Amino acid sequence: SLAVEYSRELSPDRDQYDGVTGHPVSAENRTWSASQLTRFGQCRFKWFSRHILGVEEESELPIEVTSRQYGRLFHRALELALEDLPAGADPRQWALSRIEDSLIAAEDDPSNPLFRFPAWEAQRTEWLDRLRRAIESDWFINPGAQVIGREEKFEEMWQGLKVTGSIDRIDRTPEGIEMVDYKTGSSFPRGANDGSGRLKLDLQLPIYIEAAGSGLFPGEKITGRYFSLTSRRNL
Repeated sequence: SLAVEYSRELSPDRDQYDGVTGHPVSAENRTWSASQLTRFGQCRFKWFSRHILGVEEESELPIEVTSRQYGRLFHRALELALEDLPAGADPRQWALSRIEDSLIAAEDDPSNPLFRFPAWEAQRTEWLDRLRRAIESDWFINPGAQVIGREEKFEEMWQGLKVTGSIDRIDRTPEGIEMVDYKTGSSFPRGANDGSGRLKLDLQLPIYIEAAGSGLFPGEKITGRYFSLTSRRNL
């Protein structure tokens, strides 16, 4: 290791231990997600380390269910709860009647593996109650709205970049199309740097509205919102 460091500092030539410079990354040739663009807007080196160099922090096994883990669980449970929604049925009542079975099915979904902690069975009761209260909230779905999409995937051009993503829910309302994104937090999600040092520049909803909306529903009025499953209101 000492020899490597001496060579790196003193040798005029480069070897296998020196980094490569002068090779730009083409933004136009990449496919971006909203979260990746947000990460780039928060810290470019963090984005470069993760998405170009493939560097990941080694994670220790958590001692309890993380917000990311139950977030994935909640998203999948709500997707299943609104599956096979009959035409003209009340989406809220349909989801409430199915949410318990949907939560259990989400736990066993092989496409969404989850590490089960010892208190998992006890916590399921709390999670089920939280999901029920979220669905019962007046903010969950607007009056007269019908669910027309769940985990809808898209790949479109936006601001000269190829963007991709998955929309948690798409509703058709009397006013037009509404993109709904579920959040497990109770505050507005952090965005990219807005130029003043604050992480307030939201990219996810603009991409959903402008890219996915115009691609999936050309000519229609598109709106979007974040719905908190914790505080049961729009953020």
